[in-house]
Amino acid sequence: MTISQPGLANRSSCDNDEPHSPPAALIPSVVAGSVPPGDIVAIDRLRQEGLRLGEKPLASLRQDFELLDFNTRPSSGVQVLSEYGIRCSTDANSEASRRWRSDFLREILTGTYRATPPDTTIRRKWFQIRMDVADPGMCRPEYRTDCTACEQAIGEGETPTLAWPADSPVFQMCNAQWIHPACIASGADRWVLLGPEKTEGE
Repeated sequence: MTISQPGLANRSSCDNDEPHSPPAALIPSVVAGSVPPGDIVAIDRLRQEGLRLGEKPLASLRQDFELLDFNTRPSSGVQVLSEYGIRCSTDANSEASRRWRSDFLREILTGTYRATPPDTTIRRKWFQIRMDVADPGMCRPEYRTDCTACEQAIGEGETPTLAWPADSPVFQMCNAQWIHPACIASGADRWVLLGPEKTEGE
C-alpha cells in the first residue's frame, strides 16, 4: 500500500468524472503488474478457497483500490483509512498490523472474487468510508446528487443511502449507488442495501 500524497487527500475515486491511473503497486496482480505483500497474502487466501476472477468485471475493484490510494495516510479524514495508514507506517511490521492489512485487503477483493454482498460488519465499514470520502467538509457532499432509482435529487435533510442493484455482477464500495431510502423500500427486490443499517422500528 502506498500512502497518499496530502494533495490527494479525500478525493473520491468513485467519481467517474475524473479518470486517473492508480499506481500499479497498489493494485492486485490480477489487475496490474506488481503487488505488495499484503495483497499477495489476501489473494492467496481467496485462491485457496477455490475462488477465481474468471471473466468478472474489474473496473469497480480498480476504483476501490484508487479510493484507498487517494485517502490512506495516518492523518486521513477517513477514519478507517487513517488506521490503515498508521498500520502501513509507524506500526507496519507488527504481526497484528500485517494481519489487519491482509484481512482488510481480502475484504475489498472479496467483493469481486465472491461476487456476493459482504456481511454486515464489512458493509458498516464500507459505508463509513464512502460517507467520510463523500463529505470532506469543504464542498457539496457527493451524496447530494440525483437518486439512481428515481432520478430525483437527494435533498438537504434526506438520509444518504447506498445500495447495489440486486443483479450487480460484483459488490464493491465504488459500484454502490446513492439512492433514496424510500426508493429502496418500494423496490426491495431490486436493491441490496450497503448502508446505513436499518435501526429498530424502521
